[in-house]
Amino acid sequence: MTVLRVPALAGAACLTLTLPLVPLPASAEPAGATRIVSLTMPRKAEAHWAARHFTVSGVVQQWNGTRWAPLAGEHVRLYWRMKGAKAWRADVDAFTTRDGSFRTGTGIVLGTWSVQVRIVPPDGITTEGGPVATTTINDKVRFYETNRAGSHGYTHIRGEMTDYDGAYTFASTRGRKVKLYYRRKGAKTWHYYKTATVAKDERFSFLDLKRGKGYWFRMVFPAQGPFLAATSRTF
Repeated sequence: MTVLRVPALAGAACLTLTLPLVPLPASAEPAGATRIVSLTMPRKAEAHWAARHFTVSGVVQQWNGTRWAPLAGEHVRLYWRMKGAKAWRADVDAFTTRDGSFRTGTGIVLGTWSVQVRIVPPDGITTEGGPVATTTINDKVRFYETNRAGSHGYTHIRGEMTDYDGAYTFASTRGRKVKLYYRRKGAKTWHYYKTATVAKDERFSFLDLKRGKGYWFRMVFPAQGPFLAATSRTF
């Protein structure tokens, strides 16, 4: 109990109040509780860059009764799922360093997907929950072995549309569209000509074109699905 004496005015008795002690609220977190904070990964990336540089990082902390402190050597596991999916899939494991932080690479999937990080208990069985981060991965494509030839007064253009950069490939361009444009030599304005569909082997062709000598051509691959737009050289 706390006794509080209030000075009286002249000619009046002193007032004494007795108040109950109110304890300070205790932390809602039990000692030893853990949490993951500062979950970070790129919000958007190109697949070939991501295959070499994409990382997921964060910090694990433990409540010591008075504050959240870094927790070293803690086992965490990454889970991922595509946008619209319900089930999480296990990906990779990591362990925290002395300052409680972890950093790890992860698999690369085209499209929009999320990562959830969970602390792994001693029995190895995790429960759903933990911070979530989301990213979108696009794919850069290029025109390969594009050539122009003429015969019997017609022009033929052939080429290949691929995302292969000499090290990585993520998806086939089969079924995607390539647009052909032309302009007269000396002119500046490009005009749409035709559209071709990329075949199973990722090749495409524009055959028997009536415009040839005196014209320039170039092709445009519009952004489609996870693929970024691309423009060929002028030839």
